[in-house]
Amino acid sequence: WDHFVSINGNYDISEKLGLSFTAGATARSDSYDRSGVSSTGQIVFGVKRHFNYQNQLPLQFSRKRNIVGLLGQATLDYDDFLFLNVSARKDWVSNFQSANNSITYPGASLSFLPTNAFPELKSENGLNFLKIRASYGTSANFDTDSAYPTVGFTEQNTQVFNDGLTGESITTNQVANFKANPDLKPELLEELELGFESKFWKNRVSLDFTYFLKTTNDLIVEEPLAPATGFTLTQSNIGAIENKG
Repeated sequence: WDHFVSINGNYDISEKLGLSFTAGATARSDSYDRSGVSSTGQIVFGVKRHFNYQNQLPLQFSRKRNIVGLLGQATLDYDDFLFLNVSARKDWVSNFQSANNSITYPGASLSFLPTNAFPELKSENGLNFLKIRASYGTSANFDTDSAYPTVGFTEQNTQVFNDGLTGESITTNQVANFKANPDLKPELLEELELGFESKFWKNRVSLDFTYFLKTTNDLIVEEPLAPATGFTLTQSNIGAIENKG
């Protein structure tokens, strides 16, 4: 389920200055469940049914995650040629520890239309439209490969050992090979963008330019562990990734 509630407004502060805003809250619950079987050792060629395989392995994975957030944004426009937008959001997620289960990510953008501010720049067969813009935005990523990466859990295996005396299968329980990381944090994605948009010759020709710098902080990755630790992998926040162009 996904619920969203908001309030918004639009006001003329003066003859040339306008204000619009939105404030709201959201609550979402994500559930994922996979159930199946993997079979190996085909007996009769071409019969692709589970009964025609010697070995069956159950496949089971489930995850449930709740996210609650507060958000707000406001836009100021001056005389239809200068626009400023600011925004912020804060989310809380259920599958991280309480010390790291919330994150705030702000954003802002500024755009200027010289052709509206100075109409003499426009001509029918020359420049028709020009917009210069700059923006900074952030977002969060809560996705993890493990369903519950901050708490340890056990695995149950059935029919993995036959008692030599009775011939019966014994069900076993063991600590998972995944080591929980209670210090795991959500990823923070930042993006800076600069550019312009222009149109010429009765809007028949367009020329656009964009430069962006995108950085992923506190990147969540799988980290292998030495088997001597009793585990084979964990998840950690390691470094950052930067893309630009």
